[in-house]
Amino acid sequence: MYAHNNQQTVEKIPAFLDLGFQAEYEIIPRFSIFLQLNNILNDKYQRWYQYDNFGMNVLGGLRLKF
Repeated sequence: MYAHNNQQTVEKIPAFLDLGFQAEYEIIPRFSIFLQLNNILNDKYQRWYQYDNFGMNVLGGLRLKF
């Protein structure tokens, strides 16, 4: 990927690998639990020029369907 820097020249943004995992377990048909892992390798990168990523993050919870 390429971006324009402050001097208006083109700069190449280094390649990156953003590995993730998502799982969900249904306890009963209307109730489940879930877990989501993002950026498992905790790589430091910029998806857009000068916007750093958050690093590894974990999200989990309960899901109730009406």
